[in-house]
Amino acid sequence: MSRFQVLWSDEAEDSLIRLWLEYEARSEITTAIADADRLLASDPLSAGVIVSEGLRKLITESIIVIYSVEPDDLTVFVAQVAVRRK
Repeated sequence: MSRFQVLWSDEAEDSLIRLWLEYEARSEITTAIADADRLLASDPLSAGVIVSEGLRKLITESIIVIYSVEPDDLTVFVAQVAVRRK
């Protein structure tokens, strides 16, 4: 299977930094981010669910990622990320 390039928007990167600084279980956030990045790079069309035309949502144990996929370019664009409230 082809590997997709995962690009994080400035807003998503800022959110990641904020989450990591504010969340007590930093290793959990770090692992969730790495897992999300791996899933999106390997098979983004199966990794999440459609939320609206052109946008998908990936829910992991710790975070929620909103993203879009450009299959022809093998690119995933992460627009937003947030902590998943349990």
